[in-house]
Amino acid sequence: MKNINIKNLGLQDYQIVFNNMREFTQNRDESTPDEIWILEHFPVFTQGKGGKAEHILQQTD
Repeated sequence: MKNINIKNLGLQDYQIVFNNMREFTQNRDESTPDEIWILEHFPVFTQGKGGKAEHILQQTD
């Protein structure tokens, strides 16, 4: 049976964790154990394919 690392990360920033997951995936090889990342991120709102800049009522960074 393969080893799986479980990471309980708590509340995290979406973009930071997304970038970390991509980096982990890009740098792993056959010997890297699989990982399950358990976390919660702050709300993320998306517009979808039909979204336009003028649909944004309040802009933030």
